[in-house]
Amino acid sequence: MKMVYPDYNFQIVFYENKINTLTIENHSHLVDIIGELCSQINGEEGRFVLSEELEIIKISGGVELIINPFDLNINDKKIITKLYKSMDIQMMDNHLLVDLLEIQSMIFKLLGDISMQNDFNLEYNDSIALLDLLKMSNVKIESESNSFFEKICEYMKAFHLLQRTKLFIFVHLKQYLNNDEINSFLDFIFYHKMNVLLIESYKSECLLKEEINYVVDKDLCDIY
Repeated sequence: MKMVYPDYNFQIVFYENKINTLTIENHSHLVDIIGELCSQINGEEGRFVLSEELEIIKISGGVELIINPFDLNINDKKIITKLYKSMDIQMMDNHLLVDLLEIQSMIFKLLGDISMQNDFNLEYNDSIALLDLLKMSNVKIESESNSFFEKICEYMKAFHLLQRTKLFIFVHLKQYLNNDEINSFLDFIFYHKMNVLLIESYKSECLLKEEINYVVDKDLCDIY
């Protein structure tokens, strides 16, 4: 998989067991790049092109941009929607459908009994989908993270498995993690075969051995 941008003379290529860092030293250009990525993720036009084996991947559907890692929510609306859809498919593929029909029957019997004892004629839906039960029960993913680092990994895993996210882009992630956490982060993304791009505003003194660094300097000259 690779990402290209027309103003750069390089292509950001994603290899297995490697992490890419785009260092943008010009702050105005950094703001413009993040803004353009945000626009494309929201479905607007932009100049970033993401592709895999000559097939274009929509930025709006395949990329997760994380600017504020403190605000991550494993039960993001997009995740819950995918979770419910996944559970609905699982139910249709096995004996759980019989259980759902039995529950529906019990609920309708209860509603019928209540209706008989009520002074008003009542009406209600004649079917209950699994989605209705999941929403009613407020089904969500239980968070098991005990630290900031674990919260990031938990969030990424949910998007990777349910949203099928092709690329995670972090802004200034290195500023929030210590060396041990960075190494654990690399182990995590390599194990789960995730593609990650780090966007930073300055080049770290210590380059990770698994890191490919692309630099756009203050004069907007790109260096690979």
